[in-house]
Amino acid sequence: MLKSLQVQNYALIDNADIAFQEGFTTLTGQTGSGKSILMDALALLLGERADVQSLRNKDEKCVVEASFDLSNYHYEPIFQHLDLDFHPLSILRREILPQGKSRAFVNDSPVNISTLKELGQHLLQIHAQHDTLQIGKTAFQFEWLDACTQSGAIFAQYSTAYQKYLDLKNQLLQLENLQKQENQEKGYQQFIYQELKTAQLEKGELEKSLEKEREMASAESYKLGLHKVLTYLQGDMGAQNLLKESINTLQKLDIPKLEETLARLDAVYQESKDVATEIENYADALYLDAEELYQLRERISTYQRLLKKHNFTDAEQLLQLEEDLAQLLSQSENIAEKLQNLHIAYEKQQKETQACADKLHENRASALPNLQQSVQALLSRMSMPHAEFQIELTPSEFNAWGAEKIQFLFRANKGGSLQNIEKVASGGEMARVVLALKHLLAGYKKLPTLILDEVDTGVSGEVAMQMGRIMRELSKNMQVLAITHLPQVAAQGKAQLKVYKQDVDERAETHIKYLSPVERITEIAKMLSGENISPAALENAKALLQENAHQTLNV
Repeated sequence: MLKSLQVQNYALIDNADIAFQEGFTTLTGQTGSGKSILMDALALLLGERADVQSLRNKDEKCVVEASFDLSNYHYEPIFQHLDLDFHPLSILRREILPQGKSRAFVNDSPVNISTLKELGQHLLQIHAQHDTLQIGKTAFQFEWLDACTQSGAIFAQYSTAYQKYLDLKNQLLQLENLQKQENQEKGYQQFIYQELKTAQLEKGELEKSLEKEREMASAESYKLGLHKVLTYLQGDMGAQNLLKESINTLQKLDIPKLEETLARLDAVYQESKDVATEIENYADALYLDAEELYQLRERISTYQRLLKKHNFTDAEQLLQLEEDLAQLLSQSENIAEKLQNLHIAYEKQQKETQACADKLHENRASALPNLQQSVQALLSRMSMPHAEFQIELTPSEFNAWGAEKIQFLFRANKGGSLQNIEKVASGGEMARVVLALKHLLAGYKKLPTLILDEVDTGVSGEVAMQMGRIMRELSKNMQVLAITHLPQVAAQGKAQLKVYKQDVDERAETHIKYLSPVERITEIAKMLSGENISPAALENAKALLQENAHQTLNV
């Protein structure tokens, strides 16, 4: 429970130090006195956003600190989960610095805002007038229902199963999309792979083939050139025949002075024959297999065609492409196998999730009649004898809350049709339903402190009286603080705090104090008749407080 609250330098509060009591405490005060400021300060301890504009003195830091007695709430696991040291008397502190920065502490250990917010929801719950709208939200309805039906453990099982189901569903979807994409590309990939595989490419083959082709091309060129030389030497008009004719002509002329020249010419002729023989022997030794050269050039052409087709510059890239395609095509076959196994796992998890959802529904549905009757009984106490409240669960696909949807249906009077509560309930009716739900929830979910911020707006008279009594009954299970403008509610409190404003040094300042029994009579009388208190108002105030005292003794 909330033991104390200290607020320094926040809005209209210069320095406030409040010690809270067990049971039911009411907070009253005129509009604008600072009750909402007090709630805003508490909200800071629950992780709400800090605003430097809230600083009363802009040059000093703001401090909001609260102590909580947690000795009977078994909160050690919560503190352990948040990596915090547990103390039976735990202190939460929030600071807003003039520079705009915010700091948070739990038992003097610095924490981030998310940790403060998570811890705060276990320590304190503020229900303001506008929060009444939450009653129409799915999360509120399921959370309330599961708390009142003690479905927490079953819901945790479902949540675990549902998360596994979602994970498998997402994996299945991704794999199916991958398979679809690969199937679209598979035909082309298969064609390219088959083309490369048929080509029987080998590492280093192109380089070796080019080198050999250059050698064979050179041999071919040599052989053609040598044959041409032989033609020049041995042809009909070749050098040897011309030399032979020249020798024959000189021999016929028989010129003595040219005998030596004739001998030299004959030597040239013999030498040309030797040269021709050597060239012919070398040309004959040059082996050239035309078929092999053709096949070699075809092989090179295959490489060059594939390189151009894939815009590659290196034959190694073709081999890598072939390897990559082989792996992709192999993976495609593996995907089909993985998909089959994933389908089996998904269907199994679907059945398990459905079993958890069925168990969760059964636990919820079995408690509905009693819960509905209990809500209606409380509404009857609050002057709504003909109100009907019904919780409708309808089957649906798996969702975060189960395999069903929920609706709170309501009608205030006889003859009307049951409709979604947020569409048909007035503000006063909604406030009474919320209070009834909170009253029932308190019997199942142990929360240290509940703050009700003007949830009784829109009601008066006997209805207000009954709402006040129900709030007091709530305080048997938890500490309840209620901010109210209604004297019927204010009088129900075990204690009463007054929030008021004073001018100090020409500045408005909010103060909070506990009222004595006599001061309570005066305060409630003012709430009944205004500043000019009539004797009747005083008597009425005394009667309200005496009735509360009598009711408290009988509780």
